[in-house]
Amino acid sequence: MNILVIIIAGGSYPQYAEMESIWRKYMHLFKPCFNSYFIFLNPQLQNELEVIDDVIWVKGEETVTPGMLLKTITSMKYALDGKFGNFDYVVRSNLSSVINLPLLYELLDKWNQNGQQVDYLGSQIEGWIEGSGMVFSRRACQYLCDNININTSAFEDVAIGHTLNATYPITHYPKRDILCLKDLQGINEYVIQYYFHYRCKSHDHQHTCTIMNELVERIFT
Repeated sequence: MNILVIIIAGGSYPQYAEMESIWRKYMHLFKPCFNSYFIFLNPQLQNELEVIDDVIWVKGEETVTPGMLLKTITSMKYALDGKFGNFDYVVRSNLSSVINLPLLYELLDKWNQNGQQVDYLGSQIEGWIEGSGMVFSRRACQYLCDNININTSAFEDVAIGHTLNATYPITHYPKRDILCLKDLQGINEYVIQYYFHYRCKSHDHQHTCTIMNELVERIFT
């Protein structure tokens, strides 16, 4: 099983550069099962998409709407054309999340062995999966790229949910929110073995990098 991880990047917070460094501590440790890339937009790009090392550059302006959806769908289309080799799933996350990649692999593998089809996975909010941790099967990616309105004014996770829901039902799996330093006290061995997605979003990202570093150390060492 091969999984592509694409991480929404770009923006104005000064902490974002450190968040990239934290992701790089573990995002390349599990090749060839996982191949991971950051996604940025750049209006000056000569081509629609360029890949440089572990960064996917997509032509366009860095905006929340429709920029986040544009770079997500453009990257998926590039992957579907075989440019990243074969893949079975795509994980779409963001800079201020930590993903327990080995645990996610184990979960997907277990569900597949049990005959459970998982096409659209993550923490459900109303009729969609929260955008900081969405998992898509290859066929869901294809359907999404073929049917979504890239120019919608809706937030990208809402637009994705509205596009997929009629054909690919949600598989809900809860995330763990860690929004302040105190929340780290509840991260024990049981939690690490249960949640694959940790959303780390302190106020103005004042403590986000500290939280992420602590999680990465606990999960991957």
